[in-house]
Amino acid sequence: MSKHGPSRRWDVFSQALALAGRSSATGWNYEEFVEGFPSWAKAEKEHSVTFHRQIQDYIAGETRNQIETIFEQYRVQENITVMHRAILDAERRKREGTTRKDAWKDGRAPQDIAAASTIPILQAEKNRLNAILNKLEEENDVLGQELEKEIALEDKMVARTTKILDGLDAAVKEWEVLPLDDLYAWSETAAEGTVR
Repeated sequence: MSKHGPSRRWDVFSQALALAGRSSATGWNYEEFVEGFPSWAKAEKEHSVTFHRQIQDYIAGETRNQIETIFEQYRVQENITVMHRAILDAERRKREGTTRKDAWKDGRAPQDIAAASTIPILQAEKNRLNAILNKLEEENDVLGQELEKEIALEDKMVARTTKILDGLDAAVKEWEVLPLDDLYAWSETAAEGTVR
Protein backbone atom coordinates (compact mmCIF):
# COMPACT_ATOMS: atom_id res chain seq x y z
CA MET A 1 0.00 0.00 0.00
CA SER A 2 1.25 3.49 -0.78
CA LYS A 3 2.34 5.53 2.21
CA HIS A 4 0.09 8.36 0.99
CA GLY A 5 -3.12 6.29 0.94
CA PRO A 6 -5.45 5.62 -2.01
CA SER A 7 -5.10 7.86 -5.03
CA ARG A 8 -7.69 9.95 -6.84
CA ARG A 9 -7.51 7.45 -9.72
CA TRP A 10 -8.39 4.63 -7.34
CA ASP A 11 -11.36 6.59 -5.97
CA VAL A 12 -12.70 7.26 -9.47
CA PHE A 13 -12.05 3.68 -10.60
CA SER A 14 -13.69 2.06 -7.56
CA GLN A 15 -16.72 4.38 -7.74
CA ALA A 16 -17.20 3.63 -11.43
CA LEU A 17 -16.89 -0.11 -10.80
CA ALA A 18 -19.36 0.05 -7.89
CA LEU A 19 -21.82 1.89 -10.14
CA ALA A 20 -21.35 -0.73 -12.86
CA GLY A 21 -21.97 -3.49 -10.29
CA ARG A 22 -25.17 -1.84 -9.07
CA SER A 23 -26.27 -1.25 -12.67
CA SER A 24 -25.73 -4.90 -13.54
CA ALA A 25 -27.94 -5.93 -10.60
CA THR A 26 -30.70 -3.46 -11.43
CA GLY A 27 -30.26 -3.58 -15.20
CA TRP A 28 -33.49 -5.51 -15.60
CA ASN A 29 -36.67 -3.98 -14.25
CA TYR A 30 -39.69 -5.61 -12.65
CA GLU A 31 -41.63 -5.81 -15.92
CA GLU A 32 -38.79 -7.77 -17.54
CA PHE A 33 -38.65 -10.03 -14.49
CA VAL A 34 -42.40 -10.69 -14.63
CA GLU A 35 -42.15 -11.77 -18.29
CA GLY A 36 -40.38 -14.90 -17.10
CA PHE A 37 -43.12 -15.78 -14.56
CA PRO A 38 -46.32 -14.13 -15.77
CA SER A 39 -48.94 -16.35 -14.08
CA TRP A 40 -47.07 -16.50 -10.74
CA ALA A 41 -46.43 -12.75 -10.78
CA LYS A 42 -50.16 -12.02 -11.31
CA ALA A 43 -51.20 -14.43 -8.57
CA GLU A 44 -48.50 -13.35 -6.09
CA LYS A 45 -47.89 -9.67 -6.93
CA GLU A 46 -46.53 -8.80 -3.47
CA HIS A 47 -44.25 -11.83 -3.31
CA SER A 48 -42.96 -11.35 -6.85
CA VAL A 49 -41.95 -7.74 -6.12
CA THR A 50 -40.14 -8.84 -2.95
CA PHE A 51 -38.52 -11.75 -4.76
CA HIS A 52 -37.35 -9.43 -7.57
CA ARG A 53 -35.74 -7.08 -5.01
CA GLN A 54 -34.09 -10.01 -3.21
CA ILE A 55 -32.58 -11.26 -6.46
CA GLN A 56 -31.27 -7.77 -7.25
CA ASP A 57 -29.76 -7.49 -3.76
CA TYR A 58 -28.20 -10.94 -4.09
CA ILE A 59 -26.66 -10.15 -7.50
CA ALA A 60 -25.34 -6.81 -6.21
CA GLY A 61 -23.84 -8.47 -3.11
CA GLU A 62 -22.25 -11.31 -5.06
CA THR A 63 -20.85 -8.89 -7.63
CA ARG A 64 -19.40 -6.73 -4.85
CA ASN A 65 -17.88 -9.78 -3.07
CA GLN A 66 -16.32 -11.13 -6.27
CA ILE A 67 -14.90 -7.71 -7.15
CA GLU A 68 -13.41 -7.36 -3.64
CA THR A 69 -11.87 -10.84 -3.90
CA ILE A 70 -10.27 -9.99 -7.24
CA PHE A 71 -9.06 -6.63 -5.87
CA GLU A 72 -7.40 -8.35 -2.91
CA GLN A 73 -5.94 -11.16 -5.01
CA TYR A 74 -4.31 -8.80 -7.51
CA ARG A 75 -3.74 -5.87 -5.07
CA VAL A 76 -5.64 -3.61 -7.48
CA GLN A 77 -5.91 -0.60 -5.14
CA GLU A 78 -2.19 -0.64 -4.39
CA ASN A 79 -1.26 -1.08 -8.05
CA ILE A 80 -3.55 1.70 -9.27
CA THR A 81 -2.16 4.00 -6.58
CA VAL A 82 1.41 3.14 -7.61
CA MET A 83 0.51 3.79 -11.26
CA HIS A 84 -1.07 7.12 -10.25
CA ARG A 85 2.10 8.17 -8.39
CA ALA A 86 4.24 7.17 -11.39
CA ILE A 87 2.03 9.22 -13.73
CA LEU A 88 2.18 12.25 -11.42
CA ASP A 89 5.97 11.88 -11.19
CA ALA A 90 6.27 11.64 -14.99
CA GLU A 91 4.07 14.70 -15.45
CA ARG A 92 6.20 16.63 -12.94
CA ARG A 93 9.42 15.60 -14.71
CA LYS A 94 7.92 16.62 -18.04
CA ARG A 95 7.02 20.08 -16.69
CA GLU A 96 10.52 20.46 -15.22
CA GLY A 97 12.18 19.13 -18.36
CA THR A 98 14.12 16.41 -16.51
CA THR A 99 14.52 12.87 -17.80
CA ARG A 100 15.60 9.51 -16.42
CA LYS A 101 17.18 6.49 -18.06
CA ASP A 102 13.79 4.80 -18.27
CA ALA A 103 11.91 7.84 -19.62
CA TRP A 104 9.88 7.36 -22.75
CA LYS A 105 11.30 8.84 -25.92
CA ASP A 106 10.07 8.52 -29.45
CA GLY A 107 11.83 5.71 -31.26
CA ARG A 108 12.80 3.91 -28.06
CA ALA A 109 11.52 0.35 -27.78
CA PRO A 110 9.34 -0.43 -24.75
CA GLN A 111 11.64 -3.38 -23.97
CA ASP A 112 14.61 -1.00 -23.64
CA ILE A 113 12.71 1.24 -21.24
CA ALA A 114 11.59 -1.73 -19.17
CA ALA A 115 15.14 -3.09 -19.12
CA ALA A 116 16.54 0.28 -17.98
CA SER A 117 14.40 0.15 -14.84
CA THR A 118 14.37 -3.60 -14.19
CA ILE A 119 18.04 -4.46 -14.77
CA PRO A 120 19.27 -2.59 -11.65
CA ILE A 121 16.57 -4.29 -9.58
CA LEU A 122 17.50 -7.69 -10.98
CA GLN A 123 21.21 -6.99 -10.41
CA ALA A 124 20.55 -6.11 -6.76
CA GLU A 125 18.51 -9.29 -6.36
CA LYS A 126 21.30 -11.32 -7.99
CA ASN A 127 23.82 -9.85 -5.55
CA ARG A 128 21.55 -10.64 -2.61
CA LEU A 129 21.05 -14.23 -3.77
CA ASN A 130 24.81 -14.66 -4.40
CA ALA A 131 25.51 -13.52 -0.83
CA ILE A 132 23.02 -16.09 0.48
CA LEU A 133 24.55 -18.76 -1.77
CA ASN A 134 28.09 -17.97 -0.55
CA LYS A 135 26.95 -18.20 3.06
CA LEU A 136 25.24 -21.54 2.40
CA GLU A 137 28.35 -22.86 0.62
CA GLU A 138 30.50 -21.91 3.63
CA GLU A 139 28.07 -23.67 5.96
CA ASN A 140 28.10 -26.66 3.60
CA ASP A 141 31.91 -26.78 3.70
CA VAL A 142 31.89 -26.76 7.52
CA LEU A 143 29.27 -29.50 7.58
CA GLY A 144 31.29 -31.50 5.01
CA GLN A 145 34.39 -31.31 7.20
CA GLU A 146 32.39 -32.41 10.24
CA LEU A 147 30.93 -35.27 8.21
CA GLU A 148 34.40 -36.37 7.10
CA LYS A 149 35.55 -36.43 10.75
CA GLU A 150 32.51 -38.49 11.70
CA ILE A 151 33.15 -40.91 8.82
CA ALA A 152 36.82 -41.29 9.84
CA LEU A 153 35.77 -41.98 13.45
CA GLU A 154 33.18 -44.47 12.27
CA ASP A 155 35.81 -46.20 10.09
CA LYS A 156 38.10 -46.52 13.15
CA MET A 157 35.24 -47.95 15.23
CA VAL A 158 34.34 -50.40 12.46
CA ALA A 159 37.99 -51.50 12.17
CA ARG A 160 38.23 -51.98 15.93
CA THR A 161 34.94 -53.88 16.05
CA THR A 162 36.04 -56.02 13.12
CA LYS A 163 39.33 -56.83 14.89
CA ILE A 164 37.46 -57.85 18.06
CA LEU A 165 35.00 -59.98 16.11
CA ASP A 166 37.84 -61.60 14.14
CA GLY A 167 39.51 -62.47 17.48
CA LEU A 168 36.27 -63.99 18.75
CA ASP A 169 35.87 -65.97 15.52
CA ALA A 170 39.44 -67.32 15.91
CA ALA A 171 38.75 -68.24 19.55
CA VAL A 172 35.55 -70.05 18.57
CA LYS A 173 37.38 -71.95 15.83
CA GLU A 174 40.12 -72.97 18.25
CA TRP A 175 37.52 -74.01 20.79
CA GLU A 176 35.76 -76.14 18.20
CA VAL A 177 38.96 -78.12 17.41
CA LEU A 178 39.72 -78.91 21.04
CA PRO A 179 39.10 -82.53 22.16
CA LEU A 180 36.00 -81.76 24.21
CA ASP A 181 35.49 -85.37 25.37
CA ASP A 182 38.98 -85.41 26.90
CA LEU A 183 38.35 -82.07 28.55
CA TYR A 184 35.08 -83.24 30.05
CA ALA A 185 36.72 -86.40 31.39
CA TRP A 186 39.63 -84.43 32.83
CA SER A 187 37.30 -81.91 34.47
CA GLU A 188 35.27 -84.72 36.02
CA THR A 189 38.42 -86.38 37.33
CA ALA A 190 39.67 -83.10 38.69
CA ALA A 191 36.35 -82.44 40.34
CA GLU A 192 36.30 -85.89 41.97
CA GLY A 193 39.88 -85.43 43.22
CA THR A 194 39.02 -82.20 44.96
CA VAL A 195 35.93 -83.65 46.56
CA ARG A 196 37.89 -86.45 48.40
